[in-house]
Amino acid sequence: MLDKPQVNIFAVCDRVVRDQSGKPSLLGVLDILNSPAFPAVFSFYVFVQIMAPPGDYRIAVHLGSDEPLPQKLLEDAVAVTEQARGMHISGNVTLPFDHPGLYEFRLYIDDVPALTRPFQVRQVA
Repeated sequence: MLDKPQVNIFAVCDRVVRDQSGKPSLLGVLDILNSPAFPAVFSFYVFVQIMAPPGDYRIAVHLGSDEPLPQKLLEDAVAVTEQARGMHISGNVTLPFDHPGLYEFRLYIDDVPALTRPFQVRQVA
């Protein structure tokens, strides 16, 4: 029995496709972004799947780096019912990156840090 929300999937990918029943498929899961020059702009999807006890939750995803303030990418209010204990949110994000480096996506549930997902932005020839 769940007593608090638990993260099943927190992924960054090229695309999220849903079949007729709504079941998601993640295409091109990534943890490295490559660019020959900077600044560079990347477009991708952020996908989060959570199992939780019934209730209302606020889910937020921020982008963090060596900058002092993280950037909010997604925020959604979701309701979990007794019948459906799971939820997923996804969103397409287009972001500019001024320089290569190590970044992280930060997942919050009701303003409480739940998980981080590091990824690297690299300059390639």
